[in-house]
Amino acid sequence: MGIWGPGRFLKAICRHGLVLVPTFTLVCAALLGLIGQPFGVPQLFMDDVNPLSVRTDVSLLFRLLSSATFCTQIYAVALLGLVWTLTVLLEQERDAREAGVKTLCATRTLLSTTGLATSLSALAPLASVLYVLAGRVGAGDVEGQVLILPLLGALAGFVLTMAATAASFAVSDWYHLRRLEGIVATSAVILLLLMYVPVILPAKAIFILLGWFVLAYTSFHLLPSHYRFPALVVLGLVAGLSNSVPEKYLFPGMEALYDSRIVLAPRDSARSEARLAGYAQGQAPGVCSAPGVPAGQDDGLSLLAPVAGLQAWHAHQVGQAGARKPKLVVVAASGGGYRATFWTALVLDALAKEAAPGRALDGFDGGIQLMTGASGGMVASAYFVARAAQAEAPDRACRLRS
Repeated sequence: MGIWGPGRFLKAICRHGLVLVPTFTLVCAALLGLIGQPFGVPQLFMDDVNPLSVRTDVSLLFRLLSSATFCTQIYAVALLGLVWTLTVLLEQERDAREAGVKTLCATRTLLSTTGLATSLSALAPLASVLYVLAGRVGAGDVEGQVLILPLLGALAGFVLTMAATAASFAVSDWYHLRRLEGIVATSAVILLLLMYVPVILPAKAIFILLGWFVLAYTSFHLLPSHYRFPALVVLGLVAGLSNSVPEKYLFPGMEALYDSRIVLAPRDSARSEARLAGYAQGQAPGVCSAPGVPAGQDDGLSLLAPVAGLQAWHAHQVGQAGARKPKLVVVAASGGGYRATFWTALVLDALAKEAAPGRALDGFDGGIQLMTGASGGMVASAYFVARAAQAEAPDRACRLRS
């Protein structure tokens, strides 16, 4: 078998499109910001600042490893290299079975074929990131120097991928193992090690998950045909049982809060009206409870009727503002993991400082009627509400907790 031509690559894509097409499409779409934009997914693959110009007292290597732009390209190229290596090996074994021979293809030929396929397919993710970065540079958001980061990342990813592939082939030939089995075992070990690398980036978790998907697909090809369906059933059961456990990841030191978490019940009109009446009269949180709940304790178990809540807010604002026209404030926080959490918290704190009497946003925090959003943004919103419950504004705390 020589180096593949265009027709051979096309045939492989048609045979293994189930793993090749989704992987390639997801990687490019995510890097271009075409998926998950409302949840801040595109920001997971970009740096907020130029790592080459900050913290110059830190080693350049550590600054690069903490760069989402640099590491994303490493992971993307490594993932594509894994996909193409496994595809080439699957096709080689298929050709050998059809020809009735057991002769192994030369290692140099395999590396040349996988290297060519990896480098060509890696151009699309690289171009996607460069396109996005060029737009940010043109808008003045980042320095032009950041354009070198994806280039360095793609080069590093290609070198590491080829080195790992060559090492796996050498070990497999030395121990007389199937090269396909050697690549699967080597990749599984690398993925396990990456899970414990102290560099925590969202891109790492996403590409590790895709890597396990690729290995699972290949493992089914390694199994005899009569074992594939039982293996699929077992895999489905394991996935179902592992996802049946609620709250697998808990913050340490917050066990008491998890044990006493509030579960929202269907809207109870009697509770809603009682709580709204208490709020409209400017009562403190202790009085803003539903019937049957002890004074000083907010049940927090029922959702408020939207229209009734708006009417109660207006009645309260008119009574508090006097002749001043009340302003309704709605806070919408976008998602995006820990970055969205930090950003939303900083913005809300800055706005709250300007809400003091006589400042530019006088009455901002007291005028909030609704806080909505997703993911990390809602974590910061919950933090803001928790602070409101401790501030000198009991009426606001009651309303926000509702």
